[in-house]
This record gives sequence, structure tokens and C-alpha cells, in this order.
Amino acid sequence: MRYLHPGTVPLSVLALLIVVLAWRFADHFTYTRKVEIPGRIDTNPAVPVSSGLHGRISTLMVTEGQAVDEQTPLLRIDAGKGRTRASRLEMMAELDRQFMGVALDGRAIQRAHQRTRIRLADERASRYGRLANLREQLSIQNEIVAQAAAQRTAVQLLREQQHLSSSDLGAAIAAELAAEQHKLQIQDALQTQEQALRLLIHDLAELPDRLIQDLAQTRDRFHGLRQQYRDLMPSDRETVASPVAGRVALIKLRPGSEVDPGDVIMVISGHHSQTTASFYVPTEVYAHIKPNDLVYVRLKGQNRDEMAPWSGTVVHLSDQPILMADGRPVFLCRVLLDGINPDVTLRTGMSVIARLPVETRSLLGWLREALRLPDVP
Repeated sequence: MRYLHPGTVPLSVLALLIVVLAWRFADHFTYTRKVEIPGRIDTNPAVPVSSGLHGRISTLMVTEGQAVDEQTPLLRIDAGKGRTRASRLEMMAELDRQFMGVALDGRAIQRAHQRTRIRLADERASRYGRLANLREQLSIQNEIVAQAAAQRTAVQLLREQQHLSSSDLGAAIAAELAAEQHKLQIQDALQTQEQALRLLIHDLAELPDRLIQDLAQTRDRFHGLRQQYRDLMPSDRETVASPVAGRVALIKLRPGSEVDPGDVIMVISGHHSQTTASFYVPTEVYAHIKPNDLVYVRLKGQNRDEMAPWSGTVVHLSDQPILMADGRPVFLCRVLLDGINPDVTLRTGMSVIARLPVETRSLLGWLREALRLPDVP
């Protein structure tokens, strides 16, 4: 046996000690496997604060991240000499037309949701009628199957007593099998109708939330137009106030910057809505997700080295699957985003990617699986 030098431990004992320590280290440390799932932004509470006149920003009264109430002064703009009464009246007339357009859009959204609700309710009633008809057909078919089975039993007894031929028995068996096959077809149709009815009831339940989200976007547009209208009031110095209660999410322009009408100066994240994203989770991932789980979301096409992700929390996880076009069942997962990235403003409809935790295991378990070793207590 080889020693390091006289009076020291053998090399083999030292090597064994290192292996044991490494094994214990692998047993106590874990890793979490994650998957990336595509989704989209549902709501966007960001309200832009824009200039309504030609001029220069003289004073900023808020900082990024600061909480503000509605009508809290945000900044001052010194009006430029180029703003004439005629141009101001022309811009006010254009804003009046935009106000009318926003009002018409809001009414159109309400009418569209009303038509959708009526259509879904009619379809639900129709599917209830189909289900009742199928259940009645199934009850009748059960009786037919029972009669065919009794007929086959009787023919079999007569065949054993040599009163009937083998062909008679074969015909009775074929009739029983045909009745059973028709019963299975009715049961399949009944299951299909029940699944479609569950999805329809789910859509009806979510319809009020969708209406609130769509009307919130219209309300944000109205606040932005009202802000521009106030900025057009004649004054050598304009004080711009917050259109909504919320938090200053982003300041794009600083004191000394020249502004024109419509230039976005800052963005307010309103309190009346929250930024959420929806994802369709496959069944193999669904079992590993729970409400209040922390996830990270980034824009599609951006990798983790290019931008920091948004943090989010799972606030809704459906308990009924939805069938995709290819027949795969998926579950709706909604994530509330609570982080703010000052470089990017999220908008409704943007494609995003979520990293969802799937499985947490020890390094030792991973090594056992890689080496195909059995688990030991």
C-alpha cells in the first residue's frame, strides 16, 4: 500500500474519503428542470402621458417608480412660439373626432360581447337538447341490446336441442353485436357533446372578464385623449397631471427636451388593471404547477442574455382541459406579471415565453438515473 509519506494516511483511504464526501454533496443539492411554453399578453395597464403642444420640458416633478394619484402634477412644459390659436383649435377639433371614435368603439365592444353571449347561450341550449336526445337514444338502445342478448340465448338453447341450425345462431349473434356497436356509437357521441358543452360553459363564464379587459383598454385611450385636450388649453406654461392613479413606470424624456404634440413623455402603470399573460399548458407539465408559483416571462425572440425577464405569479389554473386543433388536451394558465422592465412597454397581444418549473430532484437522483442505478434507502 502506497503512503503519501511516513506517518500519513494511505492514498486509497484519502480517495475513498473524497468519493464519500462527493456522494453526500450530490444527495443534499438539488436542481429544478424547467420548460418554456409560449403565450400572449392579455391586458396592458400602461397609460401614456404625451405632450399636447410645442414646447420644452422645464420641470419633472416625479421619478420612476413613484406612486401618483389621479391629477398629481407630473411635469411642466414651456409653450413654444409656434403654437397659434388656429393650430390649437384645429388640434382640439381632431381630438373631438377621436373622442367620438373611442365612444363608438366602446359601444361596438359592448354590442359584440352581447351578440357573443346570446350566440353562446343559444348554442348551450341546443347542446342540452342534443344531449337529452342522445340519452333517450341510449336508453332505447340498451333495451334493444338486452332483447338481442335474450334472443341469442334462446336461439342457442334451441340450437343445442337441434331445433335450429348453426346459421340461425350466427344470425342471432350478429344481431346482438350490431346492437352493441350502435350502442357504443351513441355513447361516443354523448361523450363528445358533453365535452363540447363543458368548454362552452367555460367560455360563457369567462365572457364578463373579457368584456372588462376590452373596456379597460378603451378607458385608457379616453384618459390619454383627455390629457392631450387639457394640454391644449392656452397658457405660456402648462402643468401636465397624471390621467390615472398608479405608478410612474417609465420616463422617456428629461428636462430640456423639445416636445411636439403627441410625443410620449412618460408611462403610468394604472391601478385599475394588471398585466397578465395566458399560456396553454400540456398535461405533462400541468401536474407540476400550482397557484402562486413563481415563474419568469420574457418576450418571444429575446434570449436571457439580451434582456431581463419579468417575474410573475400563477393566479389561475383551469381544472378542465381544452382540446387543441391537433387533439392534444391543454390547460389554461394565467400569470400575473409583477415586475417592470423600463426598456420595454408590454402591450396586449405580444407573444411571450414562460419558464415553468416541472421537476425538482437531487443531484444524486440524477446520477442514479444517468448510471441506471437502483434507489437505496
